[in-house]
Amino acid sequence: MKKQKQSTFLACLLVAAMLMTMLCIAPYTASAADEETPVFTSGDYQYSLLDDGSAEIVKYTGTTSDLKIPAELDGKKVTSIGARAFQKSETLTAVTIPSEITTLGENAFNHCEKLTKLTLSEGLTEIGHGSFSYCTALEEASIPDSVTTIKNFAFQNCEKMTSLKLPNNISDISDFSFSGCKSLPPVTLPASVRRIGQNAFAHCNGFTNVVIPSGVTLIDGSAFSYCSNLVSISLPDTLEIINGFAFCDCINLKEITIPDSVTTVEHMALGYWWDSVTWNYFKVDGFVVKGYTGSAANRYAQEYGVNFESIGISQQPQPTTIAPTTGEPTSAPDPTEPGASTTVYFKNNAGHTDVYAYYWPKGGNGPIGWPGVAMTKVKDDIYVIEVPAGNNMIIFSNNGSNKTGDLDIPGNNYIYDGSGWSVYADAPTEPVTTEPTEPATTEPATTVPVTTAPITVPTTEPTTAVVTTQPEPEYTLGDVNNDGEITIADATFVLRANADFVTLTTTQLKSANVNFDGYVNVKDATLIQKYIAELIKQF
Repeated sequence: MKKQKQSTFLACLLVAAMLMTMLCIAPYTASAADEETPVFTSGDYQYSLLDDGSAEIVKYTGTTSDLKIPAELDGKKVTSIGARAFQKSETLTAVTIPSEITTLGENAFNHCEKLTKLTLSEGLTEIGHGSFSYCTALEEASIPDSVTTIKNFAFQNCEKMTSLKLPNNISDISDFSFSGCKSLPPVTLPASVRRIGQNAFAHCNGFTNVVIPSGVTLIDGSAFSYCSNLVSISLPDTLEIINGFAFCDCINLKEITIPDSVTTVEHMALGYWWDSVTWNYFKVDGFVVKGYTGSAANRYAQEYGVNFESIGISQQPQPTTIAPTTGEPTSAPDPTEPGASTTVYFKNNAGHTDVYAYYWPKGGNGPIGWPGVAMTKVKDDIYVIEVPAGNNMIIFSNNGSNKTGDLDIPGNNYIYDGSGWSVYADAPTEPVTTEPTEPATTEPATTVPVTTAPITVPTTEPTTAVVTTQPEPEYTLGDVNNDGEITIADATFVLRANADFVTLTTTQLKSANVNFDGYVNVKDATLIQKYIAELIKQF
């Protein structure tokens, strides 16, 4: 049956080829995955037909340097440029996109490294995922107001861009959209913007001051991280959430005023920098948070030990437990009724010498300061803690360093072993008293160079029974999404997993743990980004 269908298809294709030859148009099949979509050639362009009869350019084979993309091909109106159509062009230096084209597909001009001039016409509505990413010579981008959607990574690593005009109708500055545009000076954000995405302007070293317009409610994780020359930031009173690491490693940002409208300031969003030598985060010298007493800004300053200057009393509803304004943490409530706490275990596979746990309610702040409280050893390398009711998030750490990401507590008597949660069937009813032991000694991790060849990790032999298992899947260190390349998509995958947006498989966890510390978190994402940017040669 399969052979018969293939024969029928090939016969139809041959007839179509004969007809198209008469019209000087040569068709071929686009790919094995989409073999019934005919693709036509017209000069240097290959195109397919969309449902409305218009044309989408799927491939450009020419060598023109200053290219004006045609509005028609073979009498068909061109309305779209498809995925990777001009990707890695070695000749394009300037391109003009006509007003008839409304959509640019994924990675349409990705890695066009000689492209310096871009002209986008009114009529364009969508710039796709990574459309101009790694156009490292691109100097300016004026995006027309007709554009309503700029997708993730759109202009990432356009490192020579010195001018950017954003359209007046976008509500979202998408994830990584301008990350790595290190020559870009401060830009005017349109009043229509409501969200600034993850890493949206990370590594924009040309930013000296930023004004967030009124209407923005969310500044997402690492949005302005590593903006090393940023000295001032103005936040609107519509802002509600500042997510983790939003302004981390902005080493010249010495103060920030946070409006009372902000209800959440997440971990190390402000006043911290990352030391690549010691692999630790440190406070920025002299950094001050200005805000309202009793506000989220006040709680953040207390929790992370940064200086706080009050500019008034918060009018926001107060949480049940508030740390005093002196910065001294309150102690965790001691549950007195059955069911008022959740028992959680941690298996110390990372060789921590001081096992700590920090817990908090999702969307709120912990009742105690970072790094939380010391866990109690029950046996071997298993530790326990009673988490008071109302707290459903937890971080395990080595007294504040070498920590896990944010973890959802799945329920009572669960154990976390560094790669995931499982029911702890051997949970004792009382902690076991053990003699003090010498701190664990761990050998330094062996650095493994990243290569295109997969790295095979042997499985551990079972200790209780002989079981037949499938061979361990092969993986490449850093290639978290297993697409055969180490790209910014892998770093994003790690960040999304750390934010609990996605769940990594066992193999993905191994490929993501590029610093070999047994945990997958923002440190791994940072290393992957540095590898992509060629700041490091291997993990």
